[in-house]
Amino acid sequence: MLLGLLLTLRGTPFIFEGEELGAEGYAKFKPEESSDIMLKNLMALLKAKKVSRLVRNLIGKHFNRDDSRIPMAFTPDPSTSYGFTRKGIEPWQKPNFGKSEKINVAAESEDPDSVLAFFRSLSSFREAHPELSYGSFEALKTKEEVLAFERAYGKASLTIVANLGK
Repeated sequence: MLLGLLLTLRGTPFIFEGEELGAEGYAKFKPEESSDIMLKNLMALLKAKKVSRLVRNLIGKHFNRDDSRIPMAFTPDPSTSYGFTRKGIEPWQKPNFGKSEKINVAAESEDPDSVLAFFRSLSSFREAHPELSYGSFEALKTKEEVLAFERAYGKASLTIVANLGK
């Protein structure tokens, strides 16, 4: 749903590392496993200042950038970090083990109902309708949990309706 809204709202859509697959972040992030030099330095400073481990971990989770940098999964093969590297090469960040076997480019390319198929279809739709890239935006009155708006450009217009409820 959110990917659909992103591609129909004003502005340039920014799709970040696997969002077009519906990829998920790490279930549990551990600051000590981070490769982020800023976070490593911050954690060392907090430890030197005798800040408790609990507080360091809370701060680490807030300032961490690595859990949003999970390697993109291209294949279901864990020996190549799911197609992100060649066999025997360790990427900067660990892949998302347990998720990438199913959520990867190869698997989703074969599934016409996948998030990737939806993304490709909607991207083509956006490209074919300049009103989504250049058009005006007008919010429409709706009931709760429904978002509706009109995008218009020249003589063309589209009405987008999204049910944000259950």
